[in-house]
Amino acid sequence: MAHSPVRSAGTPAAERRLRTIERDELARRPTEKAIFFAPRGSRVFERTDHDPRQVRLGPKDVERMCGLVMTHNHPGGRSLSLDDVDLAVCADLVEVRAVGMALGVAASGQRVPVAHRLLRPPGGWPPIVDIAATYERHSETVFGEFWARIDDGRLSRRLANALHLHEVWIRVARALDLRYERTPLDD
Repeated sequence: MAHSPVRSAGTPAAERRLRTIERDELARRPTEKAIFFAPRGSRVFERTDHDPRQVRLGPKDVERMCGLVMTHNHPGGRSLSLDDVDLAVCADLVEVRAVGMALGVAASGQRVPVAHRLLRPPGGWPPIVDIAATYERHSETVFGEFWARIDDGRLSRRLANALHLHEVWIRVARALDLRYERTPLDD
């Protein structure tokens, strides 16, 4: 089923404010930081461990997340991890976003600030076991396809690594009827 562009969980004004914060505060940040917003755009809380690969969240944080939008950065510019989506399902987030400077978006080959977004479906998140199984199946398929393209010189390892998770989430979203997209943050 083809989807129209992902519509924000909040208002247009809240979406503009969130995109500005993602572009100006998160996309170029060298360590991960997570910011949690109410769907109408108010900042509820944030966390950082000054670690390039993760933000640790405690049980009390997870309790506070229900119904919020989580945006965070991936310093390498990659899309959502399965752990990100697991957290979204566990905490019942309305939207989970990963931002960073991504390859494979601009024709120039330069890194550009992007947001990778996954929204909770109207009926709620599918069980994480279904998401994880679909993710693993598609990850393996994409890996094989990308290696074939690397072997015949149509794709660099660097670009394959940068695009892998994005391509996996496109396929997972299609298979499970989820709303996923990657959009540039530069206006």
